[in-house]
Amino acid sequence: MKPSIKTVVLGLFLSGLTFARSAEAQGLTIVQVDDPGVSLTQFDPSVHPVFAPLFQQEGWAWLRQHALIVTNDSDLDVVALTVTWSFTDSGGKTSSFKVSSDSFLFSRAPVVRARMEAVVTPSGFYRSIQRSGTIGGRRSPGGRTRLERASSITVSLDAVVFGDGLVVGPDETGTVDSLESRRIAAQTVAQSVRAAIVARRDVSAEISRLLTRPAMNSENILIMRFARSMQTGPTPRTVDDVLLNQLSNLPELPPFYRRVGGQ
Repeated sequence: MKPSIKTVVLGLFLSGLTFARSAEAQGLTIVQVDDPGVSLTQFDPSVHPVFAPLFQQEGWAWLRQHALIVTNDSDLDVVALTVTWSFTDSGGKTSSFKVSSDSFLFSRAPVVRARMEAVVTPSGFYRSIQRSGTIGGRRSPGGRTRLERASSITVSLDAVVFGDGLVVGPDETGTVDSLESRRIAAQTVAQSVRAAIVARRDVSAEISRLLTRPAMNSENILIMRFARSMQTGPTPRTVDDVLLNQLSNLPELPPFYRRVGGQ
């Protein structure tokens, strides 16, 4: 559903035409999920004028032609979302990357609230707004990528997780597995460090043990990452208490499920 905006200024209309021609030249393809509750559409300033100021910030203009709108038309919040970009350059070389966000680490806010929208670009997600409202939080985008030189681009909704645990999309990037592995890793680090503190053992030795893992699977990589982040003070024995509390109190994951016969 389009935003309820009565007046679209000429400048936004003309910039929308320029944007559309640029995207068409790159051969943009959008791959949806088999669920009417969520969709991905190309950002167009003449259709989504409320988001236009986001790309008027310094350093953001190049992201406009790669921006998409995630629309959540369901009655449930989207609590995890992965979008993938696959692109081919003029030499025929294909590359891909993903952008993910979820509500189960340091930010508890939904990725896209029910009946709301959000912007996704190659540098990340920008929080949802009410369709007749104003832009929420902003952050500076990352640097440019080879996307600008791409001859064709495919953007896909790879995984969408709703607040009740419903998963839609192929999840080729392993979003659900990543959420489960991350929670286990966080619990492992938090419990090990707290046990060392309570027993008055050498915390730095415990963290060193966590940094030496027997196998480089996703869970152990996350354990090492959390353990390394735990030591941020001036001495090896200093523990980041804020991070320790955060890892100890991560929100529960919902019971993930898929519809029978669905994606």
